[in-house]
Amino acid sequence: LANEDLLIPMLQSLPENTGKVNVTMGYPLKNSPMHSLLNGLLQMHENASKASHRKFHYRDISAVLAHPYIRAAKTGETAQHIMDEIRKRNLLFLSEKDLEKLAEGKEGYHALQMLFTPWKNDISKALECITELIGLLKSGFTSSETETGKPIEMEHLYTYAKLIKRLSALLEEYGTITSVKTLRALFNRLAARSEERRVG
Repeated sequence: LANEDLLIPMLQSLPENTGKVNVTMGYPLKNSPMHSLLNGLLQMHENASKASHRKFHYRDISAVLAHPYIRAAKTGETAQHIMDEIRKRNLLFLSEKDLEKLAEGKEGYHALQMLFTPWKNDISKALECITELIGLLKSGFTSSETETGKPIEMEHLYTYAKLIKRLSALLEEYGTITSVKTLRALFNRLAARSEERRVG
């Protein structure tokens, strides 16, 4: 491909009966759907940490809940219900408790709740949340109707799990990441410099 950004859209548009495809090229991490989800999650918490009331803005919440990966993790119905309630009630800022009330009675909320637990600039907690989210998505993708699950998405998860481990190692070694803003900047820098190797 002349443009590496077209790799994922091309692979996702192939018919299911295509069979195995041989791909040998790199794909920038910053262009992956997983990057947009994690960056959105980090931005949501960064913005909440700046606000005096420490609540999440509805736009940040919607950006995370409307992501295709969240929908694929058996939480899509609950996520849609929360977004519908936010729109219906014209809510602007919401706390973790507000979101819990909106999702009351919805089975899938316990899986989503970790996304809205305040980090309070605790970077270890932030990285734990992201690791837990990766585990949730992995579970959703491997329980796909096909035997192999979703190989492209699973590759994204594996690559980002390694990136989060690298961030955890940096935190443990240097302890210089003291805010979500710094974490997000470092996360984006590492993603921009990394690529996913696709061979096979």
